Amino acid sequence: MTDRNRLKRLKPIISLLLSLYFITQGISYLKSEDLDLEDDDANPLFIQVDCSKVGNLDDNKAERAMLMYIKDVLETVRQSFRPYLNCLEQDDPQLIQKIKDEYIIHPNNDPYKLDTEIEEDGFDPLLADIIKLVFKRKSGVPRQGFFIEAGSYDGEKHSITLDLEYKFGWKGLLVEADAGAFWNGLMKNRKVLSVNTCIGIQSKPHYAFYDLSTALRRHKRYSMGGIVEITTMSTIPMQCLPLYSLIAAAGNPTINLLVLGVEGAELAILKTLPWDKVDIEVLSLETDLVGLTV
Repeated sequence: MTDRNRLKRLKPIISLLLSLYFITQGISYLKSEDLDLEDDDANPLFIQVDCSKVGNLDDNKAERAMLMYIKDVLETVRQSFRPYLNCLEQDDPQLIQKIKDEYIIHPNNDPYKLDTEIEEDGFDPLLADIIKLVFKRKSGVPRQGFFIEAGSYDGEKHSITLDLEYKFGWKGLLVEADAGAFWNGLMKNRKVLSVNTCIGIQSKPHYAFYDLSTALRRHKRYSMGGIVEITTMSTIPMQCLPLYSLIAAAGNPTINLLVLGVEGAELAILKTLPWDKVDIEVLSLETDLVGLTV
């Protein structure tokens, strides 16, 4: 076995270890003095706040005090648990501005650093089906489109939107909950917006348990990570953001392609959308796990 093949086999394990490291390191930095909580009681899933006191988030000391800072070997990154965000509806201007300012990461101008060279004439199999069914032929794919891909993993291995970006000049938003996969994806220098979060299944931000290994543990089946209802050694708490809030923070463009690969939470997510406020042309959904996880 070559060193390259060994590295490919180790990548999922490395991603899981990185994610667990981020969370365990981050919990030690959780600050809650303004909420009068002891460190042992600072589990973000159990913190209750008075939503009548949310006010201006920039002036809310308790909201700022709940930031979780996570340090890795490259830089300081922020995984946030903000209890007052859970008070805000998905179209609240404060929530949308907070996502713009502190969650979405803009692309750099560095060259791509992909593991596999892009084939000029080939396409990801799923994207090839979309082109055939929707756009009829390669020449029918619009230029300068916009996509949102939820569950983009590292932006390459399980991403179907790379060809749209590279070959057709599309812009977009990549959403990935797994911190290890997300930060690995940023190193590939894709030319789109990125955000490290889980997509919510409620119309407000909310806390949830996220299993980094498989969303189908209770069914004794394998899947990618996802929102779950039970906790295990590979489950972490996360604060999920509504899909509409992410769309609005990206400028609420026409979405030529929305890809949802979120291990069974697809229908619950779609039910939160205010369809009169969005313009989505094509949906690509995983359906085999719907109803099995949340």
